[in-house]
Amino acid sequence: MKGKFEEDFWELHKKFEDFFESTSRRLTPGLFRLPLSNKWKPAVDVYETANEIIVMVDLAGVTKEEIEVTFDGDSLRIVGTRRDMTSTPKVRLHQMEIDFGNFERSVVIPVQVDKDRISAMYRRGFLQITLTKLRKGRNEKIEIITD
Repeated sequence: MKGKFEEDFWELHKKFEDFFESTSRRLTPGLFRLPLSNKWKPAVDVYETANEIIVMVDLAGVTKEEIEVTFDGDSLRIVGTRRDMTSTPKVRLHQMEIDFGNFERSVVIPVQVDKDRISAMYRRGFLQITLTKLRKGRNEKIEIITD
């Protein structure tokens, strides 16, 4: 398990990386935009309820078959491909903001989860991954047996 300092450091590192990537995309026209890596990063929301961690990923234009989700340790990994949706030959580009090609996102899950109760649903361009939290110290009645 990672320490608090290490978790905070990597969270801050990720925020800086996301900030610089999103800023470079807004300030650089599509034709001249240079990706920071050969993969694009879909938008991700992560929130917590009393019993679950919910991860929402914006994957418009991606088919279910082009997405792979894995969970290892405390990290959720979403990888896949979005194909170029334009079929018309491009004579002149005026604006190009929709990323395509390979994508990857990794999300560190901040609590322990039941690995057997992870589910994923893809609907209307959004992938929702639900991770059920492990309950610590829950009081369950223990049956007493006699011999």
